[in-house]
Amino acid sequence: MHPSLKILEEIYSAGPGLRQIAVFAPHPDDEIIGAFSILRRCRAASFLVFVTDGAPAKTGNERATLQCERQGESEKIALFLGIPRDHLYRIGIPDQETVFQLPRLIVSVFQLLWELRPDIVIIPAYEGGHPDHDSTAFAVHQAADRLGQSTPLIEMCLYHECNSRMQTGEFLCHSSISDCLTILLSDEDRRLKEEAFAIYRSQADVLKYFSTELERFRPAPNYDFQYPPHSGTLFYERFDWGVTGTEWRRLSLEAMNKSDLLSS
Repeated sequence: MHPSLKILEEIYSAGPGLRQIAVFAPHPDDEIIGAFSILRRCRAASFLVFVTDGAPAKTGNERATLQCERQGESEKIALFLGIPRDHLYRIGIPDQETVFQLPRLIVSVFQLLWELRPDIVIIPAYEGGHPDHDSTAFAVHQAADRLGQSTPLIEMCLYHECNSRMQTGEFLCHSSISDCLTILLSDEDRRLKEEAFAIYRSQADVLKYFSTELERFRPAPNYDFQYPPHSGTLFYERFDWGVTGTEWRRLSLEAMNKSDLLSS
């Protein structure tokens, strides 16, 4: 098993020890879907970074209300998990807008990784499930490369396209990765995760598609982000989420090519 996966396994079994974990959640609720088991064990050793505020710009006059609601829910989750308030970070990009703010996102992630120096960073996989998931994965990879740190990047399992439906609980296959850690949640953890899901009342219609029985993690592959994560239609292309895969890749290439990105 990959060394970083062994660390996660040890954390779930015996607690964090001296390990510090940073979880980059594209939206408030992704951290509970993908990394509840680890966040529950790490508590004060957890840093939780919310990339978006969870409120799409297209919601118009309702955006401020939704933004406030999702921030309040995420603060309740941190309290529920025992994560210190000063370990919460919000980059604050509107939901579905990350690809249009990739330079800002990379700089923000760079600064956080430099400041926090976590032992392990947990991120979403590049799977075409949601443009904000892919943007978060891209930005963390770019920032980590520019820092030149050896901090392991570990992916949490969210969702992707499979046979014209949303596949949860399984990673999209990648040719360079065979290692995967499956954590089977204890009865107590399942009960608590269900309580955590209930805290995110605004996301009840989404969270019903996700299991509370297990979570999966794997080492992040060395992606070539200029290629789609899989052939065919990406899951987010089935919705009005503001961007196609082709446009996402064009904008990510533009961000990657800005050599002066971190000079400010």
